[in-house]
Amino acid sequence: MYFYLFYKVYKFSEASPSRWLSDWKASLTIDVLEIFILISLVYYFDISSNYNSLLYIIYFFGICLPNYCFFHYKNQWRIYVKKFDKYSKRKNRIGGLIVWCLIFIIILNWLFSIYFMDLRARKNMTGPYSKEFTNRKGVPPLPRGVP
Repeated sequence: MYFYLFYKVYKFSEASPSRWLSDWKASLTIDVLEIFILISLVYYFDISSNYNSLLYIIYFFGICLPNYCFFHYKNQWRIYVKKFDKYSKRKNRIGGLIVWCLIFIIILNWLFSIYFMDLRARKNMTGPYSKEFTNRKGVPPLPRGVP
């Protein structure tokens, strides 16, 4: 499924007016979707962001390096494109529907996790809802009824 996701995003990039570096655009799209999933996990489980920059670099390479190895090392992406091009039209349509639904679900999950994080901040009175922040001059208080 991972390689088919690359294939569908690659084909979508090829159909756009700018066909320049479509393989890299597809790979970057997969990287962004993986980052959305990991950010959602951080928001859901309230993982502290007090990490040093070295951990962020390791995290970045943990996402980008596998994609490079899977797709760009020795232009392996061409093998996958040729393989999936041989699929029947019906099979490609069903696979495309599944891939685009998966992308849509990942983006919705990421948006919901942001909303969930905001609800938790309101409930715990942290972040922009803390008393220190709301008591500053020029910051309007929370409306009544907001937890």
